Amino acid sequence: MHRKAQDEGSKQRPEKPMFDDEQTPVVPIVPTAPKSPPIPTTGIKQFRCSGGFAGSFAPNFGKPCCDFTSNMLEAKWSREFGWDPMYMVPFQNLSLSPGSRVILQGQQVYDVIQATMGFDNRIRLFRPDQHLQRLRRTAAKLSLPDFDEHELLICVKRLVLSDASFIPPAYTNGSLEVRIMFIGPEPNNKITMSREATLYAFMIRHSSQSVAEYKRSKIVYADPKYSRAWIGSLAQYKTSANIAPTFYVTDIANGLGCNDVLWLYGKEEHVLDFNEANVFIFIINDRNKKELITPPLNGLIVPGITRQSILEMVRYWNEFTVSERSISIHELRTLQRQRRLLEIIATNVMGNAIPVIRIHYESTRTDIHIPSLEHREPLWERLNRALHSIEFGLVDHPWGLII
Repeated sequence: MHRKAQDEGSKQRPEKPMFDDEQTPVVPIVPTAPKSPPIPTTGIKQFRCSGGFAGSFAPNFGKPCCDFTSNMLEAKWSREFGWDPMYMVPFQNLSLSPGSRVILQGQQVYDVIQATMGFDNRIRLFRPDQHLQRLRRTAAKLSLPDFDEHELLICVKRLVLSDASFIPPAYTNGSLEVRIMFIGPEPNNKITMSREATLYAFMIRHSSQSVAEYKRSKIVYADPKYSRAWIGSLAQYKTSANIAPTFYVTDIANGLGCNDVLWLYGKEEHVLDFNEANVFIFIINDRNKKELITPPLNGLIVPGITRQSILEMVRYWNEFTVSERSISIHELRTLQRQRRLLEIIATNVMGNAIPVIRIHYESTRTDIHIPSLEHREPLWERLNRALHSIEFGLVDHPWGLII
């Protein structure tokens, strides 16, 4: 049975490489994840955007603020009338009551889609379908209304095209971050279902300098006395409630020369994730085989789209064991002492695989050195090449949606 599965898997591989140049990374085409089950509609009318735009699609419409682009999207929902049309407006401040649910009760969710300009001068969105499905699941958890993800994708495409002049060229590795926010603006301090909601989207330009900051090697702080996740919490959802608790601990980490936090869980001190990134751990296991480990989706971590993409890629490569299982900080220390800890990799929403080179473990006030930069061909570098080949159009791949 195992041999048959291998034979079937080999038939799906492309017969010819996608590049003639052997030095250019070849990224296999792998199937996308299946769609999640539909979520029951909360509103009376479905979210629509076709024909509902106001404003211009010309570049540089309005005045950008800081690294924000010129335009934004906005649509309102009410329990009585359902969704209003989506409008494109200049980037501007929101008008909210001090007693709105988003301020008083924290009713807010978000998701992020990456937009890049390829070397072929075509704009791509990285797996937007997966991001919008995740946004629907998160919205349902916080009692925000459902929407038509296909209609919203049309709106996002138009927003990106309207501000296409802000997308950095491919050679800079820059991108636009399309940030979709979903809030409860209704003035109400009662614990009841929402009667109003607002969905808006804007974009942030990431230049080569900001990209370099995102890719900077991580020195992380780990302290088991701080936690932001527990069974039944919002840890698996993209909400501000998962970000705000990181500020205090991150300030402590910065004071010790660290630039991120590695969050632990429980008495066993299992590794969970970083502030805004999932974690992969590359080791030599007890069978003297290479193994890539990432924590399981047990409700304690956000199901990252980059995380899922890497899992699908490395399983397709079939070169080493891939496991979704828990691993403790104490196991990492043992592996490091035995020189079987090869790399620790952080994967973020911008499609980057970032090497971790040191963990400051506060319980013993000791440092765990990780040789992520000491290999001739590190895994994190290979993952980056594979992801960026898709994002910047070096390979034709279904994950890079051309608009």
